[in-house]
Amino acid sequence: MTKPAPPIELSGTAARLTHRAVNVEPRVLDVLSAICPTAVDVEARADASRDWWPLAMHWALGGMVPQVAAAVCSPRSTADVSAVIAECAEHGIPVTAAGGRSGVNGASVPVFGGVVLDLTALQGIASVDANSGVVEVWAGTFGPDLEREL
Repeated sequence: MTKPAPPIELSGTAARLTHRAVNVEPRVLDVLSAICPTAVDVEARADASRDWWPLAMHWALGGMVPQVAAAVCSPRSTADVSAVIAECAEHGIPVTAAGGRSGVNGASVPVFGGVVLDLTALQGIASVDANSGVVEVWAGTFGPDLEREL
């Protein structure tokens, strides 16, 4: 199973974006932790709060990430995903989905803080339609793993 590769060595965890990020209250973190593995240590949060966006890589050289999420939830099933989304929606907490964090546009950066939904545990092929050639894969599936399976 392929794991996300850090885009560049991170020398610090300070947030570069200066607008106010949404925090997550401890009681909500407890609920999220009961749903699925949830990381709250600063290193895990900082690492999950970036991708291969060139500007963010430049900031990383200076010890900064664009923004730091309050938590990183790693669902193991679609039921976990639904439960995390429902809990966050109930409390107005933004959720940023992150597969391999290999994008170059900053789309997996939690600009408003909140929760990063790390989907890398959801890997594999869900279905293959031999007639149409359509393949349905789980959100955390990396290209090389998919090609190997096909």
